Amino acid sequence: MKAIYGIAALVLLTGCKGETTANPVPIEVSVVGASSEPPLRACSDVYVVGQTARAADTKQMCTDPRFQGGYLSGANDETCKDGRRLLANEYAWGYDGQPWQAYAAGEQKGVAPKADRDGCNPE
Repeated sequence: MKAIYGIAALVLLTGCKGETTANPVPIEVSVVGASSEPPLRACSDVYVVGQTARAADTKQMCTDPRFQGGYLSGANDETCKDGRRLLANEYAWGYDGQPWQAYAAGEQKGVAPKADRDGCNPE
């Protein structure tokens, strides 16, 4: 009986196709909790007034203490008639490639100021 268990173990270890440890078969191993992704940045570090606004940043997850896990802040993204992109979210507003701007006191967050929206696509 021990011989049968020994043969079964040998077959399991070497595989049915006769592979040996001299010709290992690659396998994928995943480790729970391991990630090759960089840690998420804080939204307050992405949308810094004076820092260059990038449309690509608005499509990345960031963290906000009001929410658990990642938060996709997104942005209102309007292409102006002159080709510029006007971006706005709850943190800041600006034109793609130019500095993020702070909202003025009392200004609605999440949309660029009316003068900029009107100037982007004049009637």
